[in-house]
Amino acid sequence: QATEAAGAIGMPLSQCLFTDQPGKPRPYVQHVLPLLSAADASPFLLRCDEYTTRFHRPCKLFFGYMAKAIAVLQSPFGVTVFADTDTFLCAATPLFALPRLMTTYDLLLHFPRSKQGWVNSGLLVVRRGAVREWGAAWLWEFLSLDDFGDQLHLLKVLPWARWRDRF
Repeated sequence: QATEAAGAIGMPLSQCLFTDQPGKPRPYVQHVLPLLSAADASPFLLRCDEYTTRFHRPCKLFFGYMAKAIAVLQSPFGVTVFADTDTFLCAATPLFALPRLMTTYDLLLHFPRSKQGWVNSGLLVVRRGAVREWGAAWLWEFLSLDDFGDQLHLLKVLPWARWRDRF
């Protein structure tokens, strides 16, 4: 969808997919990378029963939410646009502003009111250098089980969290 929309206006767009199934054919994706983490899975596995009991969700969702943190951490690109699998691109034109925006910002994130009441990280744009500052902390924050998804955990580790109470 994104590649075709970008091509229609004469702008090349390369897409990369991080997946636990890298061998599966994906005709519209130019790069497929295995979703891997050097993090020890043991502490997370030990929290599976508690996660399922507390949130009434299967533990595979716990690991699914963590996949976003792992993917942005291992991205080889200077700027990564991460879109959840349930995110649809209606127009590619705004993507072409990202190189200009990312000269000023390290992170672009949408702050609508979500069901949880804070943020939706379904579309996340990060600069590689910046994510290295807080990405690993985001992954380890999942152990707190403060929330079933990834949004609150992300907000807790972003650099602005250190000074947000001043405003």
